[in-house]
Amino acid sequence: MKDLGKVLAAFLGGALVGAVAALLTAPKSGAELRADIVAILREKGVVFTKEELDAFVARVKEKLQDCFSDLELKLAVDKTLEEDVTTQDVPATPV
Repeated sequence: MKDLGKVLAAFLGGALVGAVAALLTAPKSGAELRADIVAILREKGVVFTKEELDAFVARVKEKLQDCFSDLELKLAVDKTLEEDVTTQDVPATPV
C-alpha cells in the first residue's frame, strides 16, 4: 500500500507540473499578441494607422509558430520592420 501512495503522489505531481507547463506555453490570444506587437513598436518609435497595423500584425504572425517566447516575438517584429524598410513598404511615422 505504501508503494501505491508513492505512485499516486508521483502521478499527481507530474500532472500538476504538466498543467503548469501547459498554461505557461499556451499561445496568446489575438488581442494579447496585438498589444505586445504595439508595445514593441512604441518602444521603437513606430506608429501605424489601424489598417497598417492590421497588415503588419499579419506579416509578423506569418513568421511565428503557435507557441513562441517574447524574444521570438521581438525578433519577428524586427525582421518584419527590416523587410518593410528594404522594400520601402513602411507606412509608419516615427514618433
